[in-house]
Amino acid sequence: MRYTDEISTLRKSPKYKYAKIILESLLNREIPDERVIKKLYKKSYKKIISFCEHFLQEKYGVPRVHDISAPTLISDARLDIAKNKNFQIIHHDLLDFKVPEKKYLEKFFGIYTDAVERSYTLFIQQKKIRKSGISMTCHHNRVACTFYELNKDNPEIKWYASVAALHDFIEDLMYTLKDEHGNRYTIENYQEFLDRMIPKDLQEPVKLLTNHYDMILKYVDYHLDKRGKRFNKDNVIEFLKMLDYQAYTEMKDFIIKTINVIENSPYEETSSKDYLEDMKWKCYTELYIPELVNMSYSDNAHHNAHLVLLVKIIDLSDNNHGLDSMDQNSKIKNIRKSVITSDLIESLDKNRLLSNYTREIREDALVKAEHFVLKDLMHEESCQDFFVDALVKIRKMRDVFYIQE
Repeated sequence: MRYTDEISTLRKSPKYKYAKIILESLLNREIPDERVIKKLYKKSYKKIISFCEHFLQEKYGVPRVHDISAPTLISDARLDIAKNKNFQIIHHDLLDFKVPEKKYLEKFFGIYTDAVERSYTLFIQQKKIRKSGISMTCHHNRVACTFYELNKDNPEIKWYASVAALHDFIEDLMYTLKDEHGNRYTIENYQEFLDRMIPKDLQEPVKLLTNHYDMILKYVDYHLDKRGKRFNKDNVIEFLKMLDYQAYTEMKDFIIKTINVIENSPYEETSSKDYLEDMKWKCYTELYIPELVNMSYSDNAHHNAHLVLLVKIIDLSDNNHGLDSMDQNSKIKNIRKSVITSDLIESLDKNRLLSNYTREIREDALVKAEHFVLKDLMHEESCQDFFVDALVKIRKMRDVFYIQE
């Protein structure tokens, strides 16, 4: 496990060992040693014990054990590619919101350079940025080039690297681009968008990596908002059922599955924004990721289809690599995605083709989840507030800290 600078600094603090003991006790469903609690929280120790007792009344699964021998293949490749001169030139330009010269892109993307160059150009033109403020293309390029570094001896490497570079293309650009008549693309002219923007032999893997359920929910949210309607269960189902499936041929199955998930999910009155996020998460965990994994291991899959799945693993790893620049909810979501995805892949990966990579992202996620909590446990000022916040984080990341029975 390669620690971030923040985690390394945290581990050097004299308070770290006490916070670590407390966290391990809580995760093992035990009241922490009173002497340790006194060391860390002084006069507030009785209140802290009370919070612990209340927390331990809740039922959880089996604590997840650390994989101390987990590889660091993706992290190593990310470090190695950062030393590559062509990568450095490309990445410098992207960070400066400039499209790199074709001669440098060709080193990684070969005959697909035009498609990747178009993607980078459009993302920069549309000012698509990450929450940190840098261009989204930096993430796309790092995922693609990390994949390249991991598999550079594969004769099809430039095809796979190009798929990796385009993995967010449909989801993040379709609704913002316009056709030749000046009309924005929507799910109604999905295939027209693909045929205009993505080479035919890249379309299927890029589609496989695209979360179409997210796209559908955003589409519904946009149209409900235009009509002055709330994004709630009844309105979403009503809108989706009113769609003419004949006009949405490519999206029909995704729409029907979205309806099924929403209809079979309990609904509690909440804000439109929260309900949208809840349904996006439900579709991600119950539809998108299971389908991506199952299709990669189906009998009809390409013999190297697992490498397309590796693109997703590197994508998750890269997102967790940049956790420090994210807000709290995004951090938690990305950590959970890594664990859920790696667990599901391992359950189907009978030949252990991706085992080293899933072990890496799961251990990375678990370590980051722990330190996310430990940071709160180590606060002296307003220690009760931060202690409760730490317990809230454990609850929210239950599927990271525990193997569900």
